[in-house]
Amino acid sequence: MVDYSAILSQLEFRLSGGELNTNPFLSVGGAMSNALPDAIIVDGVFDNVWDDVTVQQRLAGETNYRWIFFYNNSLETIYNLHLYMQQLDPFVSATWHKGGPMITPTLQPDELTAPPIDEVGADTDEIPAFTGITDHFDTTAEIITVLGPLQWQGICLRRLIPAGTDSRIEAQYMLIIESRT
Repeated sequence: MVDYSAILSQLEFRLSGGELNTNPFLSVGGAMSNALPDAIIVDGVFDNVWDDVTVQQRLAGETNYRWIFFYNNSLETIYNLHLYMQQLDPFVSATWHKGGPMITPTLQPDELTAPPIDEVGADTDEIPAFTGITDHFDTTAEIITVLGPLQWQGICLRRLIPAGTDSRIEAQYMLIIESRT
């Protein structure tokens, strides 16, 4: 019998940006960080991926990108992984790396540079490159069929700050990875 509680404790979100990166604001592609424990993105901590929106960003608008990794640090294979945001929001979205597991995303020079289309997909009328339009397992189009033991999968996050955004808006977003077999 599989001990699912042990597996859950071994699934991690990690920063990108190179083997030793511990700064979430430099998590813009490249290798998965192994600078433990600081490379692990801790749930429920403010600014664990995004920095605060500046007045300039709020007034002019801006789109930022981050690359993180979902790491299966267990000895079990997990199947049918769905990716979605728990809080439905048009400003924050995510997508799997289109190359599949164990493919390192291109390191971008900064958070403003959009990742290559072959890594995040092209926008189409049917499937958006970034899935911010769903908030539950049954509607997500973002699926990875298999993630083996000690394998990782890149995830690109996008934050769109519209021009004229209200300065009082604060939001906590939860990226959900769910598996049903």
